[in-house]
Amino acid sequence: MSDSLSTVIDRSRNLLKDTGGLTWSESELGECIHQALDDLNQAAGQSWRLAGLDEALATDLPAGLASLLVRGAAANALFMLTAFRADLFNFQPGVCQAYNSAGLAFLKQFQAGLACLAQVRSSEMQSAADAPFPTAEDEQPGGWLLDDEEG
Repeated sequence: MSDSLSTVIDRSRNLLKDTGGLTWSESELGECIHQALDDLNQAAGQSWRLAGLDEALATDLPAGLASLLVRGAAANALFMLTAFRADLFNFQPGVCQAYNSAGLAFLKQFQAGLACLAQVRSSEMQSAADAPFPTAEDEQPGGWLLDDEEG
């Protein structure tokens, strides 16, 4: 089954123990997923899309990365909840700290995955057959000209 925004929302709700949708709305989780996908794309140097998010019709996110995306979304959702409840009177002392601690645990896992993606990207660039930047042999190397170069 291909992942889509709705399946990632469902998986995030399962991880957050909010299967009934009482704590986070679909749009809130959608934004959390959007932020996590942006972070994932930046780390990987990609522009992967998720069906249903930003009008994408198909998902091109590699299969194994959906779980990482869910962990990033869960961390964002817990931090959102912590920020919302920080100023509210609460009969349960420590609940905000518990949300924050859980968010930090998910964030640690997410950041470890992002670091691994960044390392893979760096290794691929180092072992690529072609340089990832214009070389002197390129007819039109592009980029900005230096002051001493003619245009």
